[in-house]
Amino acid sequence: MAVFFSFSSLVFPGLLAARIPGGTAKQSCGFFDSIQNVLNVSSIVVVTIAILIVVYQIAFARKRIADVSTLLIGALLIGAAIQLARMLMDGGGVALAAQPCC
Repeated sequence: MAVFFSFSSLVFPGLLAARIPGGTAKQSCGFFDSIQNVLNVSSIVVVTIAILIVVYQIAFARKRIADVSTLLIGALLIGAAIQLARMLMDGGGVALAAQPCC
């Protein structure tokens, strides 16, 4: 039964949309907008926490920049990956990405 429902929802997407009352497009756009907001905030938080840890290590633990550069580089890569995911969800200039919600 579940296989049939999955197959039928792929073949006839209008059936699935017809069963859900209300504006399905609005609900899905709102869902993706909230995911984009979470991704944006998490990117800022990750990089900010990493910078605070690096500054603390340099100032109070007397570490060199070379000692903490791996933490800073890793945080910047994670922050960039999160922003890239947000950009792909938004369709920001990428041809393969879905069109943004109105």
